[in-house]
Amino acid sequence: YLDDACVKISVIGGTKPIGICGSGIIDAVGELIRMGIVDKSGRLLGRERLAKKGISEKLLAHIEESEDSNGNDFVLFRGERPEDNDSGVYLSQKDVREVQLAKAAISAGISIMMEEIGLTKDEIEKVSVAGAFGNYIRNESAVNMGLLPRVELERIKAIGNSAGVGAAMVLLSRTSEEETVRVSEIVEHIDLAEKRNFQDEYLKGMRF
Repeated sequence: YLDDACVKISVIGGTKPIGICGSGIIDAVGELIRMGIVDKSGRLLGRERLAKKGISEKLLAHIEESEDSNGNDFVLFRGERPEDNDSGVYLSQKDVREVQLAKAAISAGISIMMEEIGLTKDEIEKVSVAGAFGNYIRNESAVNMGLLPRVELERIKAIGNSAGVGAAMVLLSRTSEEETVRVSEIVEHIDLAEKRNFQDEYLKGMRF
């Protein structure tokens, strides 16, 4: 979580951070977008530009120019002994670009799927996010960066290991088994690569 006064991080196990997990990087990028440190094009802005935008000195202190001159870095945690390679945990411009590429593909897939079934954003009753990843990402960050449709947060639900629970249901319930067979017969596969508007949706999804 970012505000004008500080950078707040949560570490698995309550120990010193040594890296960023998948849900953590979504949260970090989402917060940087919210604060205007990463712009809509995915650029991690430098100190001079951010100072003109009114970003506080305490946050500006977390901006460093990348050693390889490939953009800027945001320091999530500053190491105590750089001489021992304890340089801390950084979010680089390259990290933001990698998130941007993945986000664009997911966003394009969701957009095309909604178009195929004739569903608008306002008609979405619930967004279910499965897996451990879905359990730990903050919905605000996922929506803020455009990873998930921009719907009310109350409509987004983490459902955990849905594949494991579904397999158990099929094994333990005849009704669930019959429902699984029924659904499998009506499910349609959408090949994104064959959709002529995929490239357009992908490029649109590159914007935060």
